[in-house]
Amino acid sequence: MNVAAIKALDPKTLSNLPERRANLVMILVLIPFWTSILVRVAAWIVILQSEGLVNKALIASGLLHDPLALLFNRTGVYISMTHILLSFMILPLYSVMKSIPPTYQRAAVSLGSRPFAAFWRVYVPQTYPGIGAGALLVFILAIGY
Repeated sequence: MNVAAIKALDPKTLSNLPERRANLVMILVLIPFWTSILVRVAAWIVILQSEGLVNKALIASGLLHDPLALLFNRTGVYISMTHILLSFMILPLYSVMKSIPPTYQRAAVSLGSRPFAAFWRVYVPQTYPGIGAGALLVFILAIGY
């Protein structure tokens, strides 16, 4: 995954996007909500099995000679849980980050703070309610896995 794709998934970046692009990215975040969990799990089984897409791609590229065991172990559970539960973390964070004015961070920088320090000391503490709500949602749902 390239840097632009990772940055597009960052809730802070999402909250600062123009409305039209933010809506498009939110649709991509909400797609897992529109599909059944059984369908998503079945898709991950197809992708991660020993004759699945991931192993075939790794073997075809020459990186592996034998297929990896990616299914019915912790690796497969972590991959599928991340896909399923990521939306439940992004949505509360996005709602909180959307309400934080960007002028707070610019004010901290104009008063002599470094950009990362301004982000860490001004912006992040204001996102704690979203972090708490998202972590609680993810925790409650993850207990079932």
